Amino acid sequence: MRKDIRRDEFDMDKLTVTLSFDDGRRDTYTKAYAIMQKYNLLGTVHVITGYVDGTFTRKLSGSTGAMTIEDLTEMKRAGWEISSHGDQHITEKKDFLKSVKKLEEWGMIEGKVGFSIPGSKIVYENEDDFVRFLQNNEIAYMRGGRDKRCYKILSKIRYVLYHVFHSKLCYRAFHRYCFMNPENVDKYNLVSAVIRCEDKVELVTDLLQHHIGKKEWIIFMLHGIADGESEVDNSPWCWDKQQFTVFCECLKRLVDEGSIEVRTIMNVISEIE
Repeated sequence: MRKDIRRDEFDMDKLTVTLSFDDGRRDTYTKAYAIMQKYNLLGTVHVITGYVDGTFTRKLSGSTGAMTIEDLTEMKRAGWEISSHGDQHITEKKDFLKSVKKLEEWGMIEGKVGFSIPGSKIVYENEDDFVRFLQNNEIAYMRGGRDKRCYKILSKIRYVLYHVFHSKLCYRAFHRYCFMNPENVDKYNLVSAVIRCEDKVELVTDLLQHHIGKKEWIIFMLHGIADGESEVDNSPWCWDKQQFTVFCECLKRLVDEGSIEVRTIMNVISEIE
Protein backbone atom coordinates (compact mmCIF):
# COMPACT_ATOMS: atom_id res chain seq x y z
CA MET A 1 0.00 0.00 0.00
CA ARG A 2 1.23 3.48 -0.78
CA LYS A 3 2.22 5.89 1.96
CA ASP A 4 1.56 9.60 2.32
CA ILE A 5 4.42 12.05 1.90
CA ARG A 6 5.17 13.96 5.09
CA ARG A 7 7.38 16.95 5.73
CA ASP A 8 8.13 18.74 8.99
CA GLU A 9 8.91 22.05 7.36
CA PHE A 10 6.91 23.28 4.40
CA ASP A 11 7.43 26.45 2.39
CA MET A 12 3.83 27.08 1.29
CA ASP A 13 2.45 29.33 4.02
CA LYS A 14 -0.83 30.26 2.38
CA LEU A 15 -3.69 28.83 0.37
CA THR A 16 -2.35 27.38 -2.89
CA VAL A 17 -4.58 27.10 -5.97
CA THR A 18 -3.96 25.10 -9.15
CA LEU A 19 -5.95 25.30 -12.39
CA SER A 20 -5.80 21.95 -14.14
CA PHE A 21 -7.17 21.38 -17.66
CA ASP A 22 -7.89 17.93 -19.03
CA ASP A 23 -7.63 16.54 -22.58
CA GLY A 24 -5.64 19.14 -24.53
CA ARG A 25 -8.69 20.84 -26.04
CA ARG A 26 -8.15 23.66 -28.50
CA ASP A 27 -10.08 26.14 -26.34
CA THR A 28 -7.66 25.53 -23.46
CA TYR A 29 -5.16 27.36 -25.65
CA THR A 30 -7.40 29.89 -27.43
CA LYS A 31 -9.49 30.85 -24.38
CA ALA A 32 -8.18 29.62 -21.02
CA TYR A 33 -4.49 30.21 -21.77
CA ALA A 34 -5.18 33.59 -23.37
CA ILE A 35 -7.21 34.78 -20.38
CA MET A 36 -4.76 33.46 -17.81
CA GLN A 37 -1.86 35.12 -19.63
CA LYS A 38 -3.67 38.43 -19.21
CA TYR A 39 -3.72 37.91 -15.44
CA ASN A 40 -0.23 36.39 -15.24
CA LEU A 41 -1.54 33.00 -14.07
CA LEU A 42 -0.02 29.62 -14.90
CA GLY A 43 -1.80 26.27 -15.16
CA THR A 44 -1.37 22.59 -15.86
CA VAL A 45 -2.73 20.91 -18.98
CA HIS A 46 -3.14 17.13 -19.09
CA VAL A 47 -2.85 16.08 -22.72
CA ILE A 48 -4.38 13.15 -24.55
CA THR A 49 -1.43 12.78 -26.91
CA GLY A 50 -3.47 10.81 -29.44
CA TYR A 51 -5.93 13.69 -29.58
CA VAL A 52 -3.14 16.09 -30.50
CA ASP A 53 -1.62 13.91 -33.25
CA GLY A 54 -4.95 12.68 -34.63
CA THR A 55 -4.75 9.01 -33.64
CA PHE A 56 -7.53 9.45 -31.06
CA THR A 57 -10.75 9.63 -33.06
CA ARG A 58 -13.47 9.54 -30.39
CA LYS A 59 -15.43 12.71 -29.72
CA LEU A 60 -15.03 14.54 -26.43
CA SER A 61 -18.10 16.24 -25.01
CA GLY A 62 -17.90 19.99 -25.50
CA SER A 63 -14.74 19.93 -27.61
CA THR A 64 -14.34 21.25 -31.14
CA GLY A 65 -10.86 19.80 -31.53
CA ALA A 66 -7.41 19.47 -30.03
CA MET A 67 -4.62 21.96 -29.62
CA THR A 68 -1.50 21.59 -31.70
CA ILE A 69 2.09 20.79 -30.78
CA GLU A 70 2.87 24.44 -31.55
CA ASP A 71 0.20 25.51 -29.04
CA LEU A 72 1.67 23.26 -26.38
CA THR A 73 5.17 24.51 -27.12
CA GLU A 74 4.10 28.11 -26.61
CA MET A 75 2.33 27.28 -23.35
CA LYS A 76 5.35 25.38 -22.04
CA ARG A 77 7.64 28.29 -22.87
CA ALA A 78 5.27 30.58 -20.97
CA GLY A 79 5.69 28.43 -17.85
CA TRP A 80 2.73 26.06 -18.08
CA GLU A 81 3.10 22.43 -17.10
CA ILE A 82 2.38 19.84 -19.80
CA SER A 83 1.30 16.52 -18.29
CA SER A 84 -0.01 13.15 -19.54
CA HIS A 85 -3.67 12.20 -19.79
CA GLY A 86 -2.87 8.98 -21.63
CA ASP A 87 -2.54 8.46 -25.36
CA GLN A 88 -6.07 7.14 -25.96
CA HIS A 89 -7.77 8.48 -22.80
CA ILE A 90 -7.43 5.21 -20.91
CA THR A 91 -5.58 4.27 -17.74
CA GLU A 92 -3.34 1.47 -18.98
CA LYS A 93 0.41 1.02 -18.61
CA LYS A 94 1.43 0.68 -22.26
CA ASP A 95 -0.88 3.53 -23.26
CA PHE A 96 0.61 5.76 -20.59
CA LEU A 97 4.18 5.01 -21.66
CA LYS A 98 3.21 5.74 -25.25
CA SER A 99 1.87 9.14 -24.23
CA VAL A 100 5.06 9.95 -22.31
CA LYS A 101 7.21 8.98 -25.28
CA LYS A 102 5.25 11.36 -27.52
CA LEU A 103 5.52 14.19 -25.00
CA GLU A 104 9.26 13.63 -24.85
CA GLU A 105 9.54 13.65 -28.65
CA TRP A 106 7.57 16.90 -28.76
CA GLY A 107 9.90 18.50 -26.20
CA MET A 108 7.24 18.85 -23.51
CA ILE A 109 9.04 17.06 -20.69
CA GLU A 110 12.07 18.23 -18.76
CA GLY A 111 12.74 15.83 -15.91
CA LYS A 112 9.68 14.17 -14.40
CA VAL A 113 6.13 14.13 -15.76
CA GLY A 114 2.74 13.87 -14.06
CA PHE A 115 -0.39 11.91 -14.92
CA SER A 116 -4.09 12.76 -14.77
CA ILE A 117 -6.41 9.73 -14.62
CA PRO A 118 -8.74 9.56 -17.67
CA GLY A 119 -12.30 9.50 -16.38
CA SER A 120 -10.92 10.28 -12.90
CA LYS A 121 -10.74 6.60 -11.97
CA ILE A 122 -8.57 3.54 -12.51
CA VAL A 123 -10.25 1.39 -15.15
CA TYR A 124 -7.78 -1.13 -16.51
CA GLU A 125 -5.54 -1.78 -13.52
CA ASN A 126 -5.75 -2.40 -9.81
CA GLU A 127 -5.07 1.04 -8.30
CA ASP A 128 -2.21 0.02 -6.04
CA ASP A 129 -0.58 -1.95 -8.86
CA PHE A 130 -0.82 1.05 -11.19
CA VAL A 131 0.61 3.35 -8.50
CA ARG A 132 3.59 1.03 -8.07
CA PHE A 133 4.07 1.15 -11.83
CA LEU A 134 4.15 4.95 -11.71
CA GLN A 135 6.56 4.92 -8.79
CA ASN A 136 8.88 2.46 -10.54
CA ASN A 137 8.93 4.76 -13.59
CA GLU A 138 9.57 7.82 -11.40
CA ILE A 139 6.33 9.54 -12.41
CA ALA A 140 5.89 12.63 -10.28
CA TYR A 141 2.20 12.33 -9.36
CA MET A 142 -1.25 11.06 -10.28
CA ARG A 143 -4.21 13.44 -10.19
CA GLY A 144 -7.74 12.13 -10.00
CA GLY A 145 -11.17 13.61 -9.44
CA ARG A 146 -13.08 14.36 -6.27
CA ASP A 147 -12.24 12.76 -2.96
CA LYS A 148 -14.16 9.52 -2.39
CA ARG A 149 -15.93 11.11 0.57
CA CYS A 150 -17.72 13.42 -1.87
CA TYR A 151 -19.78 10.42 -3.01
CA LYS A 152 -21.24 9.55 0.38
CA ILE A 153 -24.94 10.13 1.01
CA LEU A 154 -24.58 13.37 2.98
CA SER A 155 -22.22 14.83 0.37
CA LYS A 156 -24.64 13.88 -2.42
CA ILE A 157 -27.40 15.75 -0.57
CA ARG A 158 -25.16 18.82 -0.33
CA TYR A 159 -24.40 18.49 -4.05
CA VAL A 160 -28.11 18.56 -4.91
CA LEU A 161 -28.79 21.48 -2.58
CA TYR A 162 -26.06 23.71 -3.97
CA HIS A 163 -27.16 22.94 -7.52
CA VAL A 164 -30.84 23.61 -6.85
CA PHE A 165 -30.57 26.52 -4.42
CA HIS A 166 -27.05 27.83 -5.27
CA SER A 167 -26.25 27.55 -1.59
CA LYS A 168 -22.77 28.80 -0.73
CA LEU A 169 -22.86 26.87 2.54
CA CYS A 170 -23.61 23.59 0.76
CA TYR A 171 -21.01 24.30 -1.90
CA ARG A 172 -18.38 24.84 0.78
CA ALA A 173 -19.43 21.73 2.68
CA PHE A 174 -19.41 19.55 -0.44
CA HIS A 175 -15.92 20.67 -1.45
CA ARG A 176 -14.33 20.51 2.00
CA TYR A 177 -12.67 17.21 1.07
CA CYS A 178 -11.09 18.68 -2.06
CA PHE A 179 -8.62 20.73 0.01
CA MET A 180 -5.37 18.92 0.70
CA ASN A 181 -2.96 19.44 3.57
CA PRO A 182 0.39 20.23 1.88
CA GLU A 183 2.27 18.74 4.85
CA ASN A 184 0.60 15.38 4.34
CA VAL A 185 0.01 14.85 0.64
CA ASP A 186 -0.39 11.53 -1.14
CA LYS A 187 1.08 12.51 -4.50
CA TYR A 188 -0.42 9.44 -6.19
CA ASN A 189 -3.90 10.30 -5.03
CA LEU A 190 -4.25 14.03 -5.68
CA VAL A 191 -7.90 15.02 -5.51
CA SER A 192 -9.51 17.88 -7.40
CA ALA A 193 -12.57 20.10 -7.35
CA VAL A 194 -14.46 19.58 -10.60
CA ILE A 195 -15.91 22.65 -12.28
CA ARG A 196 -18.87 22.00 -14.59
CA CYS A 197 -21.10 24.26 -16.65
CA GLU A 198 -23.68 24.82 -13.91
CA ASP A 199 -21.18 25.99 -11.28
CA LYS A 200 -21.56 29.68 -10.51
CA VAL A 201 -18.37 31.69 -10.14
CA GLU A 202 -19.79 33.31 -7.01
CA LEU A 203 -19.79 29.93 -5.30
CA VAL A 204 -16.24 29.12 -6.40
CA THR A 205 -14.80 32.45 -5.29
CA ASP A 206 -16.69 32.29 -1.99
CA LEU A 207 -15.16 28.84 -1.42
CA LEU A 208 -11.68 30.29 -1.83
CA GLN A 209 -12.41 33.24 0.43
CA HIS A 210 -13.57 30.83 3.12
CA HIS A 211 -10.22 28.98 3.06
CA ILE A 212 -7.90 31.99 2.92
CA GLY A 213 -5.43 31.92 5.79
CA LYS A 214 -5.24 28.12 5.79
CA LYS A 215 -2.18 26.15 4.66
CA GLU A 216 -4.09 24.13 2.09
CA TRP A 217 -3.90 23.18 -1.57
CA ILE A 218 -6.82 22.88 -3.98
CA ILE A 219 -6.67 21.72 -7.59
CA PHE A 220 -9.55 22.79 -9.82
CA MET A 221 -10.29 20.39 -12.68
CA LEU A 222 -11.60 22.11 -15.83
CA HIS A 223 -12.27 20.95 -19.36
CA GLY A 224 -13.80 23.26 -21.99
CA ILE A 225 -14.29 27.03 -21.89
CA ALA A 226 -17.49 28.11 -23.65
CA ASP A 227 -18.36 31.44 -25.22
CA GLY A 228 -21.71 30.57 -26.78
CA GLU A 229 -20.33 30.54 -30.31
CA SER A 230 -20.22 26.76 -30.75
CA GLU A 231 -22.97 24.15 -30.82
CA VAL A 232 -21.03 22.07 -28.27
CA ASP A 233 -20.88 24.88 -25.71
CA ASN A 234 -23.89 23.44 -23.86
CA SER A 235 -21.82 20.45 -22.74
CA PRO A 236 -21.74 19.88 -18.96
CA TRP A 237 -17.94 20.02 -19.24
CA CYS A 238 -17.82 23.56 -20.66
CA TRP A 239 -17.58 26.47 -18.23
CA ASP A 240 -18.75 29.85 -19.44
CA LYS A 241 -15.93 32.12 -20.64
CA GLN A 242 -17.26 35.11 -18.70
CA GLN A 243 -17.47 33.05 -15.51
CA PHE A 244 -13.91 31.85 -16.07
CA THR A 245 -12.71 35.40 -16.67
CA VAL A 246 -14.27 36.62 -13.41
CA PHE A 247 -12.65 33.67 -11.65
CA CYS A 248 -9.22 34.61 -13.01
CA GLU A 249 -9.76 38.24 -12.03
CA CYS A 250 -10.49 37.07 -8.48
CA LEU A 251 -7.40 34.85 -8.43
CA LYS A 252 -5.22 37.72 -9.62
CA ARG A 253 -6.59 40.04 -6.96
CA LEU A 254 -6.01 37.48 -4.21
CA VAL A 255 -2.48 36.85 -5.47
CA ASP A 256 -1.73 40.58 -5.47
CA GLU A 257 -3.11 40.84 -1.94
CA GLY A 258 -0.79 38.05 -0.84
CA SER A 259 -3.72 35.84 0.19
CA ILE A 260 -3.09 32.93 -2.19
CA GLU A 261 -0.55 31.48 -4.59
CA VAL A 262 -1.40 30.04 -8.00
CA ARG A 263 0.96 27.22 -9.01
CA THR A 264 1.17 24.29 -11.38
CA ILE A 265 0.84 20.80 -9.93
CA MET A 266 4.46 19.98 -10.70
CA ASN A 267 5.65 23.15 -8.99
CA VAL A 268 3.87 22.16 -5.78
CA ILE A 269 5.00 18.54 -5.96
CA SER A 270 8.59 19.67 -6.45
CA GLU A 271 8.41 21.71 -3.24
CA ILE A 272 6.95 18.96 -1.07
CA GLU A 273 9.41 16.26 -2.14
